[in-house]
Amino acid sequence: MNKKRVLLIILICSVVTLIIYCINRPTREEEIIAFVEENKSDLLRIASKQLQGDFSVSTYRNVKIDGVFKNSESESIVQFFYSGVGIAPAGIYYGFYYSPTDTPAAFQNFDISLKEDNGKWSWSEENTDNGGITKRISEGWYYYEAWY
Repeated sequence: MNKKRVLLIILICSVVTLIIYCINRPTREEEIIAFVEENKSDLLRIASKQLQGDFSVSTYRNVKIDGVFKNSESESIVQFFYSGVGIAPAGIYYGFYYSPTDTPAAFQNFDISLKEDNGKWSWSEENTDNGGITKRISEGWYYYEAWY
């Protein structure tokens, strides 16, 4: 075979491999849900310490612990940042949080009404493009996406 034919075969194989990888790769939501399920006992221990005022742990397995956020009714969540893309005013953030009362919340427990739709809650700020969604992973644990 000549060199051009070999290079073409290598290129085609590389493209096919990349396409297969992209198709089979889990979504961020799937990654986060799996991460929470696999590490739930450690995450619960961290969340409990955070709620008691112990902020000695700032990351866990490359996931940033954002901390405790209270709303105006003094309901607390412990939020974890998993990943993000872009920066404000054009960023999107992905993560999860622990709600001891098993109540869905907006990003950083921001006081805003949530609209429930088939197991997913969404929120948006009036007159802005800021918003987000949250979904229940399991009792007390929620996935979030927030965009600014």
